[in-house]
Amino acid sequence: MPVGSKPAAGLQLTARVHEKGQKMSEVKHTPGPEPTIYQALKRAGVPLDNHESDLYAKDTETSRLIMAQYEHSFSGFLNQQDGQRWLDIPFAFDPWWDRRCAKI
Repeated sequence: MPVGSKPAAGLQLTARVHEKGQKMSEVKHTPGPEPTIYQALKRAGVPLDNHESDLYAKDTETSRLIMAQYEHSFSGFLNQQDGQRWLDIPFAFDPWWDRRCAKI
């Protein structure tokens, strides 16, 4: 997001970072400000799916507007099951992280 710009009304940015060289198992999971990307997309009614920690969201105008509010990389792909375009948002499927961090 450009310097000086603000997220859309009701959205707050969140980032989960770890120290360089630190193992992911050493990173304590602390939820950031809400909503996360997953929560924002889910609340907006965007169709979602996942593979492990990667979040898949149907590529819609709404999903693009939400993603524009976050500094998070994503890519597009053609879903072979429904023939529609979807977004692949790495590491953004919150339930996977919640389960994973509960095991630590």
